[in-house]
Amino acid sequence: MLFIALWIAIQIITESFPISSSTHVVLLEKLTTMLGYGDWINRIPDHFDDVLHFPTLCVLAYVFWPRWTAMVRMLWYHWQRVVLSLLKTGSGVFVTIVLYGLFIVIGKEWFPLQLGLSMTLGLLLSLRWVPRNAEQPYTMIMAFILGLVQGIALLPGLSRLGTTYVVARWLRLSVRDALEISFVFQVPLIIPAVARGLVSVYKSPFAGEVLNGKTLLVMLVAGVVAYKALLWTMELARSGQLWKWSFYMILPLVMSMLI
Repeated sequence: MLFIALWIAIQIITESFPISSSTHVVLLEKLTTMLGYGDWINRIPDHFDDVLHFPTLCVLAYVFWPRWTAMVRMLWYHWQRVVLSLLKTGSGVFVTIVLYGLFIVIGKEWFPLQLGLSMTLGLLLSLRWVPRNAEQPYTMIMAFILGLVQGIALLPGLSRLGTTYVVARWLRLSVRDALEISFVFQVPLIIPAVARGLVSVYKSPFAGEVLNGKTLLVMLVAGVVAYKALLWTMELARSGQLWKWSFYMILPLVMSMLI
């Protein structure tokens, strides 16, 4: 139960940081297996990690709610702008979904985890030199590029948040737009993933072990921590300090080499 609770907390909380949440879950599994405590992994139902995206979805909805409701209010007076914005985002999401389907077919095991972690480290470090005051309007071409980047970031070791945000900033998008797009592109993937995870857990004989009062409490507490973590991440981005997460990436990179 301890490792399952830790697994849940790590998955939920690290989603708010640009450090690849899936990598941290994998490292926990490998570390406990190496130490002889890996039996708990066999009690995790298939796609249970998808269920853990639900707290992330709630956090995103709460944080960006004012921005999204403002767009709804704009529909009456500026519907053309709102529709155009949705079309841009939709085109990027479509590219991400296409790549997601491709990786389902060909798999992702061929991509070295250490390479993905190194790329995340390098991208985060590059934020140190991104011009802070150069801001460009969000275009359809940018949406296509960011959708492509988000899809590629599904590979092991790559942070979807970190990779998409960094590329968006190098495309000269504002900090606010870069952050919002980095998260919004994930939402259409999260919703069906959560549904798939719930169905898988429901059919699993271990459903009671992973969805009970204790694990739900862990999910709730982790969700609150993830909310605070996301606010901190956004503040680091606004202050131009998000690049410092590149130093942290050395830790999972070294751990992945050792275990």
